[in-house]
Amino acid sequence: MAFVVMMIGVQPVQHFMNALPPYINNALTAMSAALPALGMAILTNSMWDKSILPFFFIGFILAAYLKLQTMPIAVLGAAVAVYYVYNDFQHRKEIKALKASGVGSKSDKGENGEMEDFLS
Repeated sequence: MAFVVMMIGVQPVQHFMNALPPYINNALTAMSAALPALGMAILTNSMWDKSILPFFFIGFILAAYLKLQTMPIAVLGAAVAVYYVYNDFQHRKEIKALKASGVGSKSDKGENGEMEDFLS
């Protein structure tokens, strides 16, 4: 579609848009206003994972309401990711050490397992 518009030029497209009835222009304006919400819905649907969804909303709030640019959000996200991975690594190492010492039971779900069962 964009190729056709580029081929015929600006003037014919401008005349076409001016010839449209006002209710069609109003409908196009309303649809263009809904596009950001549609994009948010598609993005959220494609990455609907309980473990990363809070980070998505935090990034959205930083961008939309605090008007931060992409680079500061990316640097902050990288710092949080490094902390998250390091903390997860330490937690797994502690669990491995506890299992090696025989502290954990075979049916040990722990606090996270119960929460995951509740949310599932």
